[in-house]
Amino acid sequence: MGKEAQPRGKCIAEVGHLRIYQKNKHEIKDVDGKKILRTTGTEISIYNGKKVVPEGTGFKSKIKAEERAAELMKAHLQST
Repeated sequence: MGKEAQPRGKCIAEVGHLRIYQKNKHEIKDVDGKKILRTTGTEISIYNGKKVVPEGTGFKSKIKAEERAAELMKAHLQST
C-alpha cells in the first residue's frame, strides 16, 4: 500500500462539527548530492464536511483557527 493523497491535509483539531486541517507546502532541495524535502509554509483551514467554511482559510496558527471555529459554532447555535 502506498501513501494516500490528502487534498485537504491532515486533521489537527475538531470544534463541534467543524474540522481544522493543516496542509504543508514542501520544497525539494539538493544539498551535497542528496535531495532533502523541506517544509516552506503551512496553511490551516476550517472545513464542514468536504467544503471549506467561508472565511475559514489562510490561518497561520492552530490557535487562531480554533478561535474562529468556536465563533462560527457559537453563531450557528444562536441562529437555531
